[in-house]
Amino acid sequence: MGRGERGRGKRGEKKRGREKGGGRGERGRKGKGTERGEGEKKEGERAGKKRRKREKREKKKREGRKRHEEKEGRKRKEGEEGRREGEREEKRKEEGRRKRKEERKEGKRREGGKKEKEKKGKRRRRRGRKKEREEKERRGGKKKKGKRRREEKGEEEKGGGKERKGERRRGRGRRKKGKREEGEKKGEEEKEGRRGGRRGEEEKGEEKGREEERKKRGRERREEGKRERKEEGEKKEKERAKEKKGREMKEKGGEEKGKGKGGRGKKGEKEGEKEEREEGKGKREEKKEKGRRRGEKREEKERKRSMPSSSSTAECVQSENIAVSVIMTAVGVFGLASNGAAILAVRYNPVLRNSFGLLCFSHCTANMGILLVFVSWAAPMTLL
Repeated sequence: MGRGERGRGKRGEKKRGREKGGGRGERGRKGKGTERGEGEKKEGERAGKKRRKREKREKKKREGRKRHEEKEGRKRKEGEEGRREGEREEKRKEEGRRKRKEERKEGKRREGGKKEKEKKGKRRRRRGRKKEREEKERRGGKKKKGKRRREEKGEEEKGGGKERKGERRRGRGRRKKGKREEGEKKGEEEKEGRRGGRRGEEEKGEEKGREEERKKRGRERREEGKRERKEEGEKKEKERAKEKKGREMKEKGGEEKGKGKGGRGKKGEKEGEKEEREEGKGKREEKKEKGRRRGEKREEKERKRSMPSSSSTAECVQSENIAVSVIMTAVGVFGLASNGAAILAVRYNPVLRNSFGLLCFSHCTANMGILLVFVSWAAPMTLL
């Protein structure tokens, strides 16, 4: 193989090795500068090439390492910056919390434990409760919050709106439809207020119409199914009655003439016609019987053909076996005699005791063993 064709092999026009740029690993020949063998270079040349390759490789590694370190440095720098920023932010927050705490403490000390604002609220709350108590005593029962507030403000009762909304929501469901409290009739304003989270009346009406239509269709379908089942049942009943009647007429036969469709006793039927029919029936039966007998005969023949051969055939086979066994015995005996003679000749004649003679001796011994088995199997058959 010439050097120009190296690496092209059976895999077609695929560049590899030096043709591709003398790379390493999967990119070409693994670390070998040249193909070793007959065209091997001198030691110095090869060493020079190897050194150049090594230097190139190391340079590549150095550059890669340098790039990587630069990248890592950038990342580290960014990370440090971010951490410092976070710490500064945390410090600021901590400072703010501490300041607020100090201010609160200072305020409490100044007011003798409580701030003026808080005191004021307490007084107002106490006054409100007192007023409420008096109101309750006057009225003789507890009032709802919204109602009390409206009375205090001097507002009138409204049909709906934000004040009544929560109350109405709570009331719905527990109260029966007919028994509404006074002033809670469904006015136009209330309807308007309620329409926010619901559908309009028209939409409701449409839905109702669709529901009605669906129910109607279902009803019709059910009725149709019922009707079909009924019709089928009637049809089956009629067929059953018809069959029953036919059976009865057949059983009766020609006893009662002119009744039913059994084909036995028609009104105008004559005696001669009846006899003819009976005769035809008899002939048909006879024909059937003949066919049956013929089939049985055929089966018998088939059985006889498939059965083992008769006694005469067995005798013939036996005689053949005897002849074969006689021939086998004769051949076996002759073989034993000849092999025995050969063995004796080699044993007692010194002229024949060479390498060929010894080979014949061993061969004949083996033959004798085989022939003995052969004769011991064939001889009893001959004798029997």
